[in-house]
Amino acid sequence: MVVVEAAQYPQGGGWEAPLGRVYVDDPDDWDAGDKEYTWAGVPHKHFSLQPQRGDIFASSLVREGRYDGDWGG
Repeated sequence: MVVVEAAQYPQGGGWEAPLGRVYVDDPDDWDAGDKEYTWAGVPHKHFSLQPQRGDIFASSLVREGRYDGDWGG
């Protein structure tokens, strides 16, 4: 789940804002660099996921609200 509050983008948009990293309950997280992060379901149209590091980005089209997504590790 991602909660977006007071999203502000420059005029014209066209860029993505970093939100953070996917949380995965993984006891051996020391090998995070060897993992690939993918959507567990259908990707959300307003968010992107960087597969090598698990970083989540919001598109310039996202507005305030609660967004549910299925990210997998």
